[in-house]
Amino acid sequence: MGEGHRVVIVLPDSIRNYMTKFLSDDWMYENGFLSETQLIDSYTPKLIPSKAWGKEHTVADLTLNPPVTIHHHATIKQAITKMQNLQFHQLPVLNEENKIMGVITSASLIEAVNKGKVSLDSPITKAIVKAYRKISSTTPISELSRVFTRVGYAIVDEKYIVTHSDFLTFFKDNDQ
Repeated sequence: MGEGHRVVIVLPDSIRNYMTKFLSDDWMYENGFLSETQLIDSYTPKLIPSKAWGKEHTVADLTLNPPVTIHHHATIKQAITKMQNLQFHQLPVLNEENKIMGVITSASLIEAVNKGKVSLDSPITKAIVKAYRKISSTTPISELSRVFTRVGYAIVDEKYIVTHSDFLTFFKDNDQ
């Protein structure tokens, strides 16, 4: 190039620190970078037949009831009492418009207590999980089973909650 020219060299960082995010199709879906269809397609084998159980069924085939919910103005004590009485590990939390705004879980409660963030009179919004897995009723059961290797529940069509127990009941009732 000769004298008097300026050279800029860019040495990019490796992606090592981001591998659990940008290289994860689940992370990309959960953060709005992939559609549900793209996600399912990325995990569907292309060259060999899939042996995954449930690919011929969808989440709509499960018997799902409207979830037991709790309103965002409830206290930690009220959430714990409700979860214990019902023997649930999670409750969808509704906002003023009765839309799901997050989920209160036994794990999020334990974490909030452990970090000293809450008392029994604190609002549940201090321990709410706002990032939860969303799926549609058209999701194949085989994809739901893959999702359940990562999470313990999912919100279906913003109307229902599906858990491991729902999946296992369906499997028990439908396996040949």
